[in-house]
Amino acid sequence: MIDDGCKYPGCPKRARKTWALVPLCDDHHEVIRAETQRYYNGSVNAKYNLRLEYLKIAKLIPWSRLKMGEVLPDGSLRGH
Repeated sequence: MIDDGCKYPGCPKRARKTWALVPLCDDHHEVIRAETQRYYNGSVNAKYNLRLEYLKIAKLIPWSRLKMGEVLPDGSLRGH
């Protein structure tokens, strides 16, 4: 899994780390890590939809798909 390509949209680099089970290159892992740190350490008014870098990979994360409403709590896909 780590030896796959980075799953960040448009990135041709090799994945060396994962974020929430998603293979990422070192650069994108750091970008998302820093953004997440700002999100959780910042204002209580932080908005989930402003996590722009994280949201680019969120559809690949099972529990994020649930939060985004694409997957229902029983595991089925919305609209199917």
